[in-house]
Amino acid sequence: MSATFTPLSNAECAALLSLAIPFRAGDTVHHSPSGEDWLLAVDEERGRVQPAGWPCSMAEAADCHLIKAASDEERLAMLTECMAMRDDRDPRCTTARRQLSATSRRLHALA
Repeated sequence: MSATFTPLSNAECAALLSLAIPFRAGDTVHHSPSGEDWLLAVDEERGRVQPAGWPCSMAEAADCHLIKAASDEERLAMLTECMAMRDDRDPRCTTARRQLSATSRRLHALA
């Protein structure tokens, strides 16, 4: 008895990758329910994303697919920009502050 191999479609590959790699600040994603392309303000957390811009909003990461991945530099720049808003009523600001702090701790641990 021999096994047969069925290659995955591009859509299936993209879906698997989106499960394995969380979205990051600075990524550009397409939000299917709204039909909009979004620049993400902060890293995905608990299966949710927060786009940059106004109004402040949050959406399910499962409703998005990656258009363009941010570089490490672009990610840090976006998190820094969001943290600089200094508005504790905006969840993107407090999330960016927490994520930058965690990134800093990881970098120091590697040094």
